[in-house]
Amino acid sequence: MEIQNIGEVAVQNLVDGLNAKFGNTVYALVPQPTQGSGDDAIRVAMIYKPGKLTLNGVSIADPAAINNRAPMAQSFRAANGEVFAVIVNHLKSKSSCPVTGENADTGVLQGCWNALRMLQSTQLLGFLEQVKTATSTPDVILLGDYYDYSCVFNASVGRLDHGLSTASMNSKIVGATSWHINADEPAIIDYDLEFKQPACATIAAASFKF
Repeated sequence: MEIQNIGEVAVQNLVDGLNAKFGNTVYALVPQPTQGSGDDAIRVAMIYKPGKLTLNGVSIADPAAINNRAPMAQSFRAANGEVFAVIVNHLKSKSSCPVTGENADTGVLQGCWNALRMLQSTQLLGFLEQVKTATSTPDVILLGDYYDYSCVFNASVGRLDHGLSTASMNSKIVGATSWHINADEPAIIDYDLEFKQPACATIAAASFKF
């Protein structure tokens, strides 16, 4: 849902690292859409297991200006011939809150930028129909940063990541679960630098090993 927006370099790095860990080609990247991924510092991306699925056509994106990060879709074909599509998406984050206007924090526990996220959600519904037509399947799974308890931000627990599907997929999904690896991680070991040297000189260089 958040990977550095430098073409396919960052996602290929991830795939290479995973495959090195497994000692085999377990994962592959879904090629970046030709429509691009916008000019944000991060973008969405997709990886998959080629031993389980094959790409069915090319990936597509929705570069509409309302999106902070362009949603990305890819159709896959399973070994039994079934075709389905996946959309990954990242709505506007709740940081850099405006003080006034419709996107200010109104105190209804939705945080700021809620009006913009609603517009982005409406745009996503239109993209969903585009994906159904382009991939010739009603079976679509939507994954992304929609705000669920997978997030702790500034000491507040939030609803961040979700998985949704079209109704035609209901009988075909056998299981799903949340993995709260970020929500339950203390800030001292996250990727920010405020608790690390040199910003925090009292933390020993070898305090944490992973």
